Amino acid sequence: MKTTVQWLDTAKKLHSLSDYALAPKLGISKAQISRYRTGADFLSDDAAMKLAELLKIEPAQIVASAHAERAKSEPARAFWIQWAERLGGVTAAVAIGVGLAGAPTQSDAKSAQKEASSVYYVKL
Repeated sequence: MKTTVQWLDTAKKLHSLSDYALAPKLGISKAQISRYRTGADFLSDDAAMKLAELLKIEPAQIVASAHAERAKSEPARAFWIQWAERLGGVTAAVAIGVGLAGAPTQSDAKSAQKEASSVYYVKL
């Protein structure tokens, strides 16, 4: 599971941005990015969704990572880590599947993203 700092660094590298330039793209202040980097605060769900949009990945993956970081108990943290990892695997599987099928059309990409956002819970 990636941390808030790792997600921010990934976005900065992908788009060649500084923290100062990244902040408005996430709808936050530069001071807020500093709080994220020092561990004084964690990504809000809104900022996580905007970050996922920049990274072109499933927003739930970053949201789950942020929830894991700010969880106050170990059972809650373990729950969110598990979901972040599962969602990361779904995103990777969809990317590999689309890559094996050749260059996707725009409708293929939208369909794959829709499928990746579906989460099923099976009670045994």
